[in-house]
Amino acid sequence: MKRIAMIFLGLLLSTCGAESPTSPQVVAGIYTLQAVKIDSGRGHAEVYLNRESEENPPTGFIELNPDRTYRLYASFGGPDQNIWETNGNYAINSKLEITFSTPGRNFSGFFYNKQSRIAVTESLSDSIVLMIFERDLETPA
Repeated sequence: MKRIAMIFLGLLLSTCGAESPTSPQVVAGIYTLQAVKIDSGRGHAEVYLNRESEENPPTGFIELNPDRTYRLYASFGGPDQNIWETNGNYAINSKLEITFSTPGRNFSGFFYNKQSRIAVTESLSDSIVLMIFERDLETPA
């Protein structure tokens, strides 16, 4: 029994210092807006890609800070450009789902592709907006 306790203690100590994939220090960084899909629910969706060939490409970012605060800016939607700007706090669960909160409103998303991308879904102006953000290469993983 003493031997099992020693092995368990050794395993426990060996994991100390390792950061969780949901740690704010691990996910902190700037994620640049890559694509936007706007679904108005009428069987038609508009898609905007962050490419030079696009006439009105989406621009923006999510900045996740180690203190669990965020800042989001997004501009998308063609010639009439919708602008969405918000900031507040974020939380991440063990399934890599992220919840953003500001006074009076919450929205959510999830990490994928080894936590290098965030998909965010929000209801704006009677439409469902899906935004894809990708971690900047200069941002440490």
